[in-house]
Amino acid sequence: MKRQNGITLIALVITIIILLILAGVTLNLTLGEHGIIKMAEKAGKNYVNSAGDEKNKLEGLLNEVQNIINNVGGENESPTTELNILKAGDYIKYDSGANGIITCRVLYPLSSPYGLQIITDKNVGTAFTLGSATDFEVSKSNYNDAIKLLNDKA
Repeated sequence: MKRQNGITLIALVITIIILLILAGVTLNLTLGEHGIIKMAEKAGKNYVNSAGDEKNKLEGLLNEVQNIINNVGGENESPTTELNILKAGDYIKYDSGANGIITCRVLYPLSSPYGLQIITDKNVGTAFTLGSATDFEVSKSNYNDAIKLLNDKA
């Protein structure tokens, strides 16, 4: 008797059914409502929206910074309103005349117990500097005089 090799029809049908089930699961994971393609589309839309929001926020911040740098407020704003937005550490500029435009830093904001105090590391006027390396009393006097002169001029 000859030996017959091969697969039965039942084994073939079961194999095809398993392959169809796997193909259906794969298609559902790829194309379904919560599939990879839909999730990628949502992520792309979220990215575009977030990029637009970020661009708008950055433009707003740049405009605000430019206004602060230029000391430009709205037409209805008083100088006090502009001074109220200054915080400790902010930079401001003023024209000192002979010494040109000097960049100063806010030491205390307007709302502090000391009122608005600004300071610079540049010479102020013709006689004021921020201190002496050898005499503390001279340094203190120069510092106080420089603060007063800067505040008066600014």
